[in-house]
Amino acid sequence: MNTKKNKKGLFAQLSDFIRRIVKFLTEDIWRFNPAKNTMTWKIFTRILQTLMLSVRHFSEDRLMVKASALTYYTLFAIVPVVALLLAIGRGFGMQEIIVHHLTQSMSSQEGIINYILHFVDNYLERAKGGVFVGVGIIMLLWSVISCFRNVESVVDDIWRISKTRSLWTQFTSYLSLMLILPILMVASGGLSVFLSSTFSNEFFGPLSPVLVRMVKLLPYLINWLMFTALFIIVPNTRVRFLPALFAGLFTGVFFQLFQFFYIKGQVFLTSYNAVYGGFAVIPLLLLWLQISWVIILLGAELSYAAQNAEYYKSETDLRNLSRRYRDFALLGIMTLITKRFALGQTPPDAESIARDNAMPIRLVQTSLNKLSEIGLIYSVEKNVSSGPVRYAPALDVNLISIGFFFQRINEFGVEPFDTHQRDNFKKAWQQLQAIHQKIEKTETGVLLKDL
Repeated sequence: MNTKKNKKGLFAQLSDFIRRIVKFLTEDIWRFNPAKNTMTWKIFTRILQTLMLSVRHFSEDRLMVKASALTYYTLFAIVPVVALLLAIGRGFGMQEIIVHHLTQSMSSQEGIINYILHFVDNYLERAKGGVFVGVGIIMLLWSVISCFRNVESVVDDIWRISKTRSLWTQFTSYLSLMLILPILMVASGGLSVFLSSTFSNEFFGPLSPVLVRMVKLLPYLINWLMFTALFIIVPNTRVRFLPALFAGLFTGVFFQLFQFFYIKGQVFLTSYNAVYGGFAVIPLLLLWLQISWVIILLGAELSYAAQNAEYYKSETDLRNLSRRYRDFALLGIMTLITKRFALGQTPPDAESIARDNAMPIRLVQTSLNKLSEIGLIYSVEKNVSSGPVRYAPALDVNLISIGFFFQRINEFGVEPFDTHQRDNFKKAWQQLQAIHQKIEKTETGVLLKDL
């Protein structure tokens, strides 16, 4: 009898412990006051906040679906992208080094990389023979740019950025990236060879084996730096170095682990190969691309969470915000932007608005996107890598009254249905119109800059 009671007591204690852990991770961790804790606890809490925020947004942002879409686009663009890389490499006499680097990077796809290189050779031979001109060159560049644009669009969605770069900026940025990539590949390979030969001489004595092993870690370090650069460059906003580095380290480690287990796991796919034969490389390539994109997008989610975790203290309440409070957020942010402009102060950015006014960053960014879409504000064009995107009024501040503001908010969008003209709804529509007109007329003289 006592044994049963002890088991029930142990089960109750375990259940209570699990409930407290869940409550801490979902609620208490966001009520953490950094001023009352040690630096170690601050760092530990920030890491937990970042991980919890990333896990939460993983499903909300539908990263699995977006990874599938990028897998589709990558499959179409992989040959043009490699062709452009090798074409640039040929111009600098670096083709063999680039092929070697690609083979190493896709070591788990030895079967498919040969197919890709074969297609690329045919692609470039046609260009050499003069057949591949005009439309062919345009299609090559468009395939590459389209792939990068889709990647940028998905990453911007993660960062809650609605405005993308201009087509010309995208073209120049992506073309510059394609010119720099071959140089980085050659530099990384040459640096590894140089350091290995340098550390192997007798001058370093017993340290030589240790230094040579450290040099073997250089490709992993370069991968971490490349992922870090990816998370900084791709989003159309300013990404700080430390959040991007944290995400780059995570992505690099998990990508290498995935490569390792993928290669080891192919031993157990002999029956799969027996069924599909040579065709098996295609579904295996799709699987590899899908998981690779999931890891990369999760890294982008981590960089966003690491940079914005401190502004998400009240995020759990955002799903149930009232219509009144959403309008209040729009009005408050618009008032702040208008007053700073009227006083000649620096236009605010999303982070400063969230930080100075204790607002969740997601609510701030959503409100800024809405105000931009309506045409009440615009983003100050500048190089986003050198500073945050700032916002200013798109209209004369002497015209933006509370009444005018709500008129623009209420009338934005389309009203394509004639339901409001039907007898059952006509009076309701008239009453709603009368209420809005009364608010707009009463508050016409109250300017936002004077609030």
